[in-house]
Amino acid sequence: MRSSVRPTRTSPLRTARFAAATCAALAAAVASAVVPAGAAEGATKAEAALTLKQTAMGNIFAPSVPRTIVADTTDASVRWTLTDVDGVTVQSGQATPSNGAATITIPSTVPRGWYSLTATGSSGVKASTTLATVTTPPSTGRFGVGTHYAFGRDTAAQALILPSGAVTVRDEASWSKAETTKGVLDWTYAHTYLDPLFAKGIKPLLIADYGNSFYDGGVGPTTDAGRAAFANYAAGMAREFGSKIAGIEVWNEWDVGTGNNTTKDPDNYVALLKAASTAIKAANPSVPVLGPAVGNLSTSWLETTFQKGALSYVDAVIAHPYNWPASADGLGPQITALKSLVRTYNGGADKPVWITELGWPTGTNVRAVSQIDQARNTAKAAAIAMYQGVAKYYLYDFVDDGDDPANPEHNFGLVHSGASALGAYTPKPAFTAWATATRQLAGATPSTPVTGPSGVTDLRFRDADGVPFQAVWANQTTTLSFPGATGNVIVSDMNGAERVVSPVGGNVIVQAGASPIWIRGYLGTPTQTADTLAVDPTVTGETASAHWTVENPDKSKAREFLLTVGDVSAAVRVPAGERREVPLTLPAQGTPGDVVYRASVMMDGQAFVRLSATGEVRDPITFEGVHSAADNGGQSLRLSVDNAASTAAEIQSVTWKIGDATGSGLEGASVAAKATAVLSAPLPAVTADTAWSATATMSGGATYQASGTLHPLDGAAITAAPHLSVDVDGTVDAAVKAQPGIDLDAAPFTSATSGTARPSGFGGKAWYTSDATNLYVTAVVSDPVHYQGSSGGGIWQGDSLQFTVARGGPGEQTSWNEIGAARTSSGPELYRWLDAVDAARTTVEGAEVAIVRDEDADTTTYEIAVPWASLGGPQAADGLFSSSLVVNDSDGAARIGWIAWGGGIADSKDSAEFHALHPQSS
Repeated sequence: MRSSVRPTRTSPLRTARFAAATCAALAAAVASAVVPAGAAEGATKAEAALTLKQTAMGNIFAPSVPRTIVADTTDASVRWTLTDVDGVTVQSGQATPSNGAATITIPSTVPRGWYSLTATGSSGVKASTTLATVTTPPSTGRFGVGTHYAFGRDTAAQALILPSGAVTVRDEASWSKAETTKGVLDWTYAHTYLDPLFAKGIKPLLIADYGNSFYDGGVGPTTDAGRAAFANYAAGMAREFGSKIAGIEVWNEWDVGTGNNTTKDPDNYVALLKAASTAIKAANPSVPVLGPAVGNLSTSWLETTFQKGALSYVDAVIAHPYNWPASADGLGPQITALKSLVRTYNGGADKPVWITELGWPTGTNVRAVSQIDQARNTAKAAAIAMYQGVAKYYLYDFVDDGDDPANPEHNFGLVHSGASALGAYTPKPAFTAWATATRQLAGATPSTPVTGPSGVTDLRFRDADGVPFQAVWANQTTTLSFPGATGNVIVSDMNGAERVVSPVGGNVIVQAGASPIWIRGYLGTPTQTADTLAVDPTVTGETASAHWTVENPDKSKAREFLLTVGDVSAAVRVPAGERREVPLTLPAQGTPGDVVYRASVMMDGQAFVRLSATGEVRDPITFEGVHSAADNGGQSLRLSVDNAASTAAEIQSVTWKIGDATGSGLEGASVAAKATAVLSAPLPAVTADTAWSATATMSGGATYQASGTLHPLDGAAITAAPHLSVDVDGTVDAAVKAQPGIDLDAAPFTSATSGTARPSGFGGKAWYTSDATNLYVTAVVSDPVHYQGSSGGGIWQGDSLQFTVARGGPGEQTSWNEIGAARTSSGPELYRWLDAVDAARTTVEGAEVAIVRDEDADTTTYEIAVPWASLGGPQAADGLFSSSLVVNDSDGAARIGWIAWGGGIADSKDSAEFHALHPQSS
């Protein structure tokens, strides 16, 4: 039900450390729900077999049900490992098969939540799956999920809807299926998937959609006859299902053409809404009518429908406030703006707001987020929506719509598809994050807001019994001290694991981070403490340096503190009211990746605080290649051997192949500790996409491979980024202004709403410059009206600048950076939607930005300095990067449109549409 056109800002997937992610084979149907072993790793052991079978649908368990998974195997034994959402091993064991089946039982001591299970047979064959434990679901609530049973999806998964915490679903009873004979309505097909929902006590929200081939060519009705036929269909729906449904949503995302609808204008929609609403109310006045069918909140389409009277025909206003991969933190301002708009055209009165679609896709596409970020945003959005007074929230969607990780539309689900390699309908971490949030928020009402430390979100509620609780998260890991505790409080993590926390001197001390936590019990406004654990990056085989900072909250006497992280511990005595920093050495890791370290801190023998930190562990040697260009116009393949270890490394040789050309170099070269050796391989004539590969062989025999595809690149098409530093003060440097730059007056304009002309005077000039440390973007934008009403991930909706940075030539990378700058109400702001390395990172470390508005000249000047080191790959030494630039325009009501130098930002996410730039070396 989602549109293929979205005003979103997107990011590459951050690879999560889930053992389950290595599976690649298809699973069997839900009845057996098996996971074939070995396929992910290219196993060819025909003599060995290992499959995992479910004992509960989707491996989703109630607390009273033993958590068991059956391993069918021909092996003599099965070892298994259970890891949590952070990739931390929480349990392991071994099971012995009997008659070819071994039962893996998860101990009851393992807290409820989400887990990944990997089983390994004695022959080495492996299989993986995921599982979850959730508590008794709420019987009432405001939460639902999007489903696609009208499209013929397996109704067996309906058994997992209520356990998820949803009490309603959003589906449809399509016009084309209900009226297959002109003038005759038949609801037989709809009953096949709706009756099982009714039997479970689930009242679905039904969409009245899309076109019918009998009327107006099968698109959105535009004639009186077509509208009358649609109204008759909608009224028939109200008569047929009446009190069994939660309401009728009149069409889906009319404005963006969902459902192959070519009719997008607001006039025809309002006419259709009026006809349908009138008919529905005549058929059954108790059925709520929802609309307008808006898919893009950043245009003026919705306001235009309000101006034309749409609010008179709806009981509730719907919203699809997608902004992925930007985090859910921007949801609050979106809902606030929507409510304000409603009051403007509704005589100052509110109407209920229903979010009928909102979600985040996982997968490998640049438009995806990691599974843990999907879970985080799912929990955050639920809390924000309820705090904003949203009447109903339908998460999009319940089940993955397919198994192609590169297709975002396949990967919005809380659970995997019925054909998933991990088992039919097995949970993602978002399932337990949703289940936890819906249980916490059932019957909740917002409390008075509090203002805590910067970067910390602290949403306060009271449950149906008046018990206070809160949802807390932070932009960066932050330790908080909550005063006013009168007793123990219950802290639940994002996935539902609970623990009791006792106050220390009347304060409850907890660590907050990107994953929301829930706290039950009365607490005052928090303050930030200095208590932290930080772990430096390291390489496999070398220990990691860590730093523990501890603050004594007792202002009257010294206290003894003890930190324990795994098998490592450290003790320190801290004077009254002071803090101490304690160095630690943590054990070496054998495999690269992010490692989560969890520590407990005691004060005078009593529990004080739990801390966690993530440390990066990488391979000592990194070998990579990138398209490069020199000041003289020559191009090459720049091959680099980076040694991150603390000792020197010896290279035996580096060999390369570019098309049919081959070569070698760096024979016998030594790479010092923390240094890089570089070989520039000359390029043959690249007139078509050309594959390349290279191998670095180290003196010990270890080999490292790199490969890619070079795209043809005309040297004359490379834009110079002069070697010029910029004084970031909001005034264009004279040396920059003397450069040719980019003519934004000549850049094409794209309207956000069909038919909108380029605003008079909208244009300007932009420049890219660089030095060894920073990439600089400077722009002077001419715009008679400056407006920016958003912040964070939503700044693209107002006047703002966006640019991308990808390594190498256009189209040669699958991940890149997309950064925006805007002059917000709180000052100049930078936001990163895409990160070439870490999809969760939205800040730009070490960057500088100045934005100055000159109302007399009708210009806005942007100066931005982005450290190369913060871009996760691109560097000045490469001699080549690719980029596009967009200037967004909004005069207040909505985003008007944008001008673009290059593509791949606002219209699509495609690095092949970027321009090539050369950072000059001098």
